[in-house]
Amino acid sequence: MKESVRMERYAQRAVDKRRKEEDSNRRIGQFVLITYLAQGEHLCEALKKMSQMERQMYISQHTELIESSDGAEGINVVWCPNSQVMTHRLLSSDLRKEFNGQHYLSSWVRKVGPHQYEALRSTLRERLERRVALRQHQRNQLAMDFFEAKAG
Repeated sequence: MKESVRMERYAQRAVDKRRKEEDSNRRIGQFVLITYLAQGEHLCEALKKMSQMERQMYISQHTELIESSDGAEGINVVWCPNSQVMTHRLLSSDLRKEFNGQHYLSSWVRKVGPHQYEALRSTLRERLERRVALRQHQRNQLAMDFFEAKAG
């Protein structure tokens, strides 16, 4: 085989590999962008009477991240005057791998009054802790299945 043919094949293989990696990143990027824009739409709707600069300042001052006990995921809450914009985020790289590299799972809006903020916080913490318990249970099941297979 000629040297030029071999080098051409090597270059083509490198191009194909790079395109394959770029395609997967592009799909992940599109999903992240769509979810990010959904959060932005909710925020624009909730804070529509503010200018862009005021909106950014308000969001930076009224945002709270409620994390799960294992730190794998969290719910980002923006406390708007009449509603709350929540985004379910994946914080650990292991959990992102399970969800094909996604950083955000969903965004939604709740409308609760200021006197119900603590109840909402506790509800979100409970939801996250249920997911932690479910992940722990799945890990235990996998470990138990492995040991049972080894013993049998």
